Amino acid sequence: LNVSADLLAVAGLVTTWQPQDSALLRKPLAEAAGGDPHSGGDIFADEQDADYQTMLSWISGEVSP
Repeated sequence: LNVSADLLAVAGLVTTWQPQDSALLRKPLAEAAGGDPHSGGDIFADEQDADYQTMLSWISGEVSP
């Protein structure tokens, strides 16, 4: 487990000034819920998904990794 490498890998996918617009959240969000199209499939059904909310809190700086 290399947390530093993981953080560097996602650094370009987050926008801390507008966390809800981060690709790290938009890509896995279902398109029907406003997510961006991609080939990885839906991970979050909507923005109320508990895991979506956890990631949003982390990007917002409300929780530590």
